[in-house]
Amino acid sequence: MLLRRYFDPFDKNHLIVSYIDIGLFHSYDGGKSWKQLVTGIPNDWVNTCYHVTFDPTVKGRVWSTWANQHSLPRKSQFGDGKFEGHSGGVAYSIDGGKTWQKYSNGLPENCIATDLLLDPSSPENSRTLYLSTFNQGVYKSTDGGKSWVSASNGLKDNRYAWEIRMAGKRIYLLCVRGYRGETSIDGKLYYSDDNAGTWKESVLPVGVTGPSDILVDPKNPEHIYLVAGRNMKMALMSVVECMKRIMEGKAGSSVLIKESVYLRQLSIQIITLLFTSLPFKMRLSEYG
Repeated sequence: MLLRRYFDPFDKNHLIVSYIDIGLFHSYDGGKSWKQLVTGIPNDWVNTCYHVTFDPTVKGRVWSTWANQHSLPRKSQFGDGKFEGHSGGVAYSIDGGKTWQKYSNGLPENCIATDLLLDPSSPENSRTLYLSTFNQGVYKSTDGGKSWVSASNGLKDNRYAWEIRMAGKRIYLLCVRGYRGETSIDGKLYYSDDNAGTWKESVLPVGVTGPSDILVDPKNPEHIYLVAGRNMKMALMSVVECMKRIMEGKAGSSVLIKESVYLRQLSIQIITLLFTSLPFKMRLSEYG
């Protein structure tokens, strides 16, 4: 199964696609033909390539993230939610991905590397990188990936880190909804204003517990878009609580109007979202 596609910023005919189960494929003729290029990737990693990051100003330089755990974040892949028996990490290439070398010094051997963010303002000879890892939070490198240190201060119980994005000087970390056996762990959205020194939890709309994708508006980093699923139980409880307060007469006239409007809006959202996910547009000043 194809995960993502990537475009070489220095060669319009060079495309990379990452896959579940079969790793990474390249095309050097605009997609007319493809070749698997995993030379140098550790054998026990060659299962799933979750992400590829090109250096925006250095030709041929590229990083990729790997794991031998496939099909995340599907519920069926969680098991006990600990992921202790897997392996993965970061690979680095200076020839556009034709050959790779392991760049995982400081990362745990059972690392499931899901996403990699490059700070474009960092020096070319010592790039600052941020790595999201499944169930192990965030790692940071200030030497282009040669070495890594943990950068998870402030993250709570859910460390199923899936995507990491930069919006201006703020960094966002999306942790998907997880499972430990039959226990569900709500998804979270964190942010950091000190280069991943500390993380704080963003306030999501009521009942939203399943964030799955985040996109930053390239023209206005004050706007981010979040794709997320609702916890229907929580949303329904919100409706019930509103109805209870109104029926018991505990709300004054102004509050009654406000809660009635909220109840109507929430009810419409519940009907609309019963079988779908909802993209939320958020301003940093409103949720942060």
